[in-house]
Amino acid sequence: TQERLVGDSAQITAIRQQVQQIADIDKDLMIEGEMGTGRHLLAQLLHELSPHSDKAVTTVDCQNLVDIKPLIAQIEQEEVGTLILRSPY
Repeated sequence: TQERLVGDSAQITAIRQQVQQIADIDKDLMIEGEMGTGRHLLAQLLHELSPHSDKAVTTVDCQNLVDIKPLIAQIEQEEVGTLILRSPY
């Protein structure tokens, strides 16, 4: 899975190690960054390496989200392993 982090520089090697360390921590996480920096790839990798990898990944496009109540109800009903809130910004 980490093969999707392309490269063999010292920086990429350090990032791979950090991704594994973060995935082992069972805490909520918010990933921020500019468009095109790999936020969603990182979220997917962290899920795949986490203790919750056997549970679903739920991705919500927040661009057109008008009412959050149905989303909260859906999350409470499902056993979500990872929730990815996609923002166009």
